[in-house]
Order: sequence, then C-alpha cells, then structure tokens
Amino acid sequence: MNAVAKMTRICAISRTTKSAIIACSKCGSTDFGFWTSSGGRTRRYCRACRRVRAVQYAVRRARNGGQHTLQEWLAKLRSYIACPRCGRHWQDIPSRPNSRYRTVWTKDHIRPLSVGGTDDIDNIQPLCYQCNFSKGGKNDRTTGRYLNVLWRVEAEHALYHDVGKWYHQIERFPGALFDRNGYIMFSDKAGYEKSPYLIHGKNIHVPEGIERIPGYVRVRTITAKS
Repeated sequence: MNAVAKMTRICAISRTTKSAIIACSKCGSTDFGFWTSSGGRTRRYCRACRRVRAVQYAVRRARNGGQHTLQEWLAKLRSYIACPRCGRHWQDIPSRPNSRYRTVWTKDHIRPLSVGGTDDIDNIQPLCYQCNFSKGGKNDRTTGRYLNVLWRVEAEHALYHDVGKWYHQIERFPGALFDRNGYIMFSDKAGYEKSPYLIHGKNIHVPEGIERIPGYVRVRTITAKS
C-alpha cells in the first residue's frame, strides 16, 4: 500500500469511527492514533492509554530488577541467525508494515515482565515481530525447533523432551532429539531405526535418556520454560 492510499484509508477510518466511538471506553479520551498490524490492517489506539501502559511497563521492569547493556544485546543478536520461535532466517521474514520500524527482529523477554521476568540479558532473546506479537505476555516454551536454531544444529527435524525420554517419531533426516542440556543427532533413518538405545512404537521411548547415547552433545544447562 503506497503512502497516498494508506492516508486515504486512515482518513476513511477516522471519519467512520468518530461518529460511532467518540471516546475511549477505558479512559474517556478522544485522542486516537493509528498503527498498522503485522497482518497489514490499520487499527486505531488510545494515546492516553498507551502512555499509561508505558509507565506501567517501566515500573514493572524496575521492580523486577536486572539490566543489560546495549553491547550485551548486540552480542546476543549476532548469535542468532534466525528467529528462535518460528525458525525463519531474518532475511526471509517480510518487512514490518509500518516503515518506521527498520528491522524484523524485536527484543523479547523470555519470561515476561508481567509474570516476574527480569531485564537481565539471560532473559532476553530476539524474536521476529510476528512471533513477538503473537506471544504477547505468555511464557515462551522450549521446543526442538527453538534449540535447533539457538544451538545451530541444522537438523531437518528437531524434537524436544525436558529429560530426554519420550519423543514423537523423527520424520526427516538428519534429525535430532533434544533435552534440556544437549542433543543427539541421527544422520539417516537406518541408524535411527537400528539404535539399541531407542524403543520404537507409535512414539519413541529412551529409557535411560538421550544423554546416555554415545555421540550425545552436551551444550549447556538450561531451564525448560512452561
């Protein structure tokens, strides 16, 4: 949508909504602005309510504690070649509809501030704007796809279980099974099906956990998110 068409649409929305909704239903203000959603839809927002939310956010961040520097954030951003939630490389993500935002990545609190998350760098990750908006105030959840991107394993199919004992079947190879500390890679289907450490059924059972399988790669200890 070009600039002229966008302004025409905003003006049309303004004309039709002024008579229908005169004031904000929450605070009574009539001061509205407009923004473009990740889906390309133009929506309006109450500027007064937005200012209140900004203050609440700042207070919550200060109360929860923690802090990080710009250098720490840039270093973490450089370690991600793709969004850890959807797995798309940054260059494959469409530009944000609002041209005022020049990057497709956003700064996300893994454990949201609203549920006690801190502003420490260990609680910060880059997410693409679409994943961040869909996540909202929910905790992020550890998945095989997340760790596959984070640890740059490059498996075609990645599955996760906290203690490494129960999984769905790997369907594409090379495939990897992840637990909270590391992973085991299977280069082909034959090696996967013949592994004496796996009990195959509808799902996969690993009685001793994948960390007992030769070739297990221990990366680091993380806490699974729920």
